[in-house]
Amino acid sequence: MVKKLLFIVVPLVVIGAITYFSKDSTRSHYQDEFEAYLEAQGFDDTKFIQFFTMDLLILILSFLAIGLVAWFYLSCMSYAIIALAITKK
Repeated sequence: MVKKLLFIVVPLVVIGAITYFSKDSTRSHYQDEFEAYLEAQGFDDTKFIQFFTMDLLILILSFLAIGLVAWFYLSCMSYAIIALAITKK
């Protein structure tokens, strides 16, 4: 019974996930209108390129590395606390 249910549910979930994530890549009428509005207002996104420097890239990568190490450490510590609580030591 469970295998039949999984045989039906899993493909539906996969299809739903593919459909959900592919919606971002489709063009919409609203997006075209918004681009035309930004061009009419004189918005230029090339001025933001000056902010993407090597220093910013190093800063982002260092924060990501610190975050990954902290995530790993805190995950291990929470598992250790749970293990101690289960064994009542």
